[in-house]
Amino acid sequence: MVRRPLLDRRGGVAGFEFVAIGQRVPRTVIPDDPAQAAERAIALLGAMRPTLQAGQFAIAAIPLEVLAMPVVIEHMPVDARIAFPDLIELDQRRTSLLEAVRRRGGVPGGYGVPFRGARFVLVEGDGLDSAGLGAAAEAARRAAPGIEVIAVGLPDVDAIEAALANVVDFAGGSLERRRSSRSSAELSAQAQRVCELMNAVLTGVELPELAAALRANVGLSYHLLRHVNSAWIALPRTAQSVDDAVMLIGRDGLFRWLAQMLAAEAPPRPSSRALQEVALARARLMELLAESQAMPGTPPFTTGLLSLLDAMMGLPIGEALAPLHLPQPALRALVNGDGPWHPMLDLVRRLERRDMQAASELAELFGGLDKVSAMSDEAWALARAASATPA
Repeated sequence: MVRRPLLDRRGGVAGFEFVAIGQRVPRTVIPDDPAQAAERAIALLGAMRPTLQAGQFAIAAIPLEVLAMPVVIEHMPVDARIAFPDLIELDQRRTSLLEAVRRRGGVPGGYGVPFRGARFVLVEGDGLDSAGLGAAAEAARRAAPGIEVIAVGLPDVDAIEAALANVVDFAGGSLERRRSSRSSAELSAQAQRVCELMNAVLTGVELPELAAALRANVGLSYHLLRHVNSAWIALPRTAQSVDDAVMLIGRDGLFRWLAQMLAAEAPPRPSSRALQEVALARARLMELLAESQAMPGTPPFTTGLLSLLDAMMGLPIGEALAPLHLPQPALRALVNGDGPWHPMLDLVRRLERRDMQAASELAELFGGLDKVSAMSDEAWALARAASATPA
């Protein structure tokens, strides 16, 4: 299964859209063969369960005729949102099938257009401009006043923010920035200090000297101690001082934390919280991909973490990274789109988009798409835990 984040109007990751590997887009059907359709639907429902248990919502498009199979519906978790691409008009039989879904705790929704009793409508934003998306949302609400509108497949982060501000309740799509970024923004004083410390780590400054530099900055010292002693880090003992914290997490851990702090220092924008969570999920997934190939973990982690820095900072990626003396493989992947680490970053990005054919081909380098999907689930779990405890 592949998951794609969905943002709410507060700029956070509220839930995920789940798509079966090999499922066609637009998702009008899961395969024609009933056994294969049932297998994929069960896999989708199983993938949704941990997200629901974590308090986020999960949505998937599954035909009503498939979901209503006895072998499938028994796997549906409570509160799973299911959009039915094969359902527009209701007859007595389909009404009965929908009632079975509701009794199991499912939340039924329309695909493109609502039907009577739909709780939400899933709108494909791919290919729609702002006016087209607005018209689709307005038509859905006119047909079913008060219905929740969820847009997926939007082209970039600016389109997602615009849709959430004016049109829809939840939105997802590519979190890259396609439009030209401004080049007049300047890093804050704190961000510049974080860059200096990152460069000090990269150039081999000793840990005691790094600890002394951190102690001189009260804000960074506070954030470091809170980070090191947070539950999701799970170190064997509590850090009592900045020096203790630096020694506990070491050079690699310090660099990762500083990269998180740099992302957190980005100017505020509506999707800032979500961008930071997605960046952390990318970082962990790239780290897992690197580990599967026995590559060094920390530089790929940082590459993923900084891969949305242009959208966060509102700067071209090369300009946003200019203060950092990153390793060449990281710069090549982030700025030039090539080099040994680029396949990992490219795979991560394609998983968030709709280019599953290319993602499947790239995933073969790392054990296949099923294995990569499991890594992605682990990465999102870490990102969720870390987001609950700010850096």
